[in-house]
Amino acid sequence: MEFKEIIKGKSLNNIILDMHIKTDGKEKKETALIKEVQQNPLNLEYLHIDFMRIEMKTEVEASVHVSIINEESSIGVKVENGVVQHGLRELHIICLPSDIPDKIEYDIKDLSIGHIIRVSDLVIKEGIKVLNSPDEVIVAIVHAHVEEEPEAAVVVEEEEAVEPEVLTGKKASEKE
Repeated sequence: MEFKEIIKGKSLNNIILDMHIKTDGKEKKETALIKEVQQNPLNLEYLHIDFMRIEMKTEVEASVHVSIINEESSIGVKVENGVVQHGLRELHIICLPSDIPDKIEYDIKDLSIGHIIRVSDLVIKEGIKVLNSPDEVIVAIVHAHVEEEPEAAVVVEEEEAVEPEVLTGKKASEKE
């Protein structure tokens, strides 16, 4: 099966694959996790894929996307004209490969201006250890900053030009 078909419709983060590797005429089955993918930015062709051999009964370190939902319909945005300010966009976790979530969602529809959601506020499934600091900010709703119009330049009328004094090298007493 072609790689593109295997991953179709899935996030490339943390896909677990059973790979059949042939060496010296022998086929060996390995379980692997996709660690990194490099793509051509112009045509999105895959240039390089890093796999990490794993055992399903051994914990692994992974990164999981944090998805904020209901941004536009939150009280702080819709009613109070606030702005959603994103902080951390992914969590670093340790867990069994079978427990790695596709993403972690947080619903902010009931949040008002001034509310801050931190890592410690997320509800994480049992068996998953978060490596990020509990104080790191995931999302906040803040007042929108409105730039003020620059003040009109004040025109100062110039005073009558005063001719500079010409120095001739003579002392004031010699001028008389």
